[in-house]
Amino acid sequence: MGGNAVNSRSFLNDIMPGDLKAAAVSGDNSMVFSILVTMAGSKVKRSDSNDLIALAACRLSMPSFLLIYGYNWGYFDYILKNPPEGAGGIEQPCNCSRMLDCSVPGLAIETLDKYKSSRDILEHPENAKGLSVLRWYEMKALSGIWAEGAVSTGSGVWKNIMNENMDKETYLLLLDLSARFMLVAEMSILPAMKGYAESDTDACRCGLLQQAAMIVWAGSYFMGLSSDSPAGIFPSINRS
Repeated sequence: MGGNAVNSRSFLNDIMPGDLKAAAVSGDNSMVFSILVTMAGSKVKRSDSNDLIALAACRLSMPSFLLIYGYNWGYFDYILKNPPEGAGGIEQPCNCSRMLDCSVPGLAIETLDKYKSSRDILEHPENAKGLSVLRWYEMKALSGIWAEGAVSTGSGVWKNIMNENMDKETYLLLLDLSARFMLVAEMSILPAMKGYAESDTDACRCGLLQQAAMIVWAGSYFMGLSSDSPAGIFPSINRS
């Protein structure tokens, strides 16, 4: 997440279907919100489709969500290692020993915990069973290209925009939000990976539903960042 340098439309451009991109450039936030809802609805629809469509949707989702994860890994690592003055020496809010394997002390997420073991298979695809070995190697390759490839971008963006005058309270809030976002992002990726690689339709559908929630949450977050409304204003939805 994070950063006024990333606005709602740049985020949408990375993950939306091609036929929706043109609508996003209009600059109308109500239209952007409608697109978010449409995208989320599309994920839900695919999660309720037949097995082949659901599995294909999980595979197609990988580049976009891995890119988002890698970008956030990069910026989270940067802000953690470069606190503003007066905010040093804080307790690390998130343990990230390896890509797609973060944890927040004291925070358990049942769905994520259920699929965490898939991370070990991603690192060692040779330990997978049967034909899923090849698909797990495919997932590992995609992780290297999209997630690891986006780390330097996230770090570089925050190197340029990090506010050294940020107060400690705001900095801690940013770290907490970012740490939890890492977990939610993992929850949108690992079930989908397992679903596609092992033809596990339950895992795949779980991943697609998590992705639908991620699209609305993250997209709305970026809309808030790019909004010129005063702080504390909660948006309303015009249903006319």
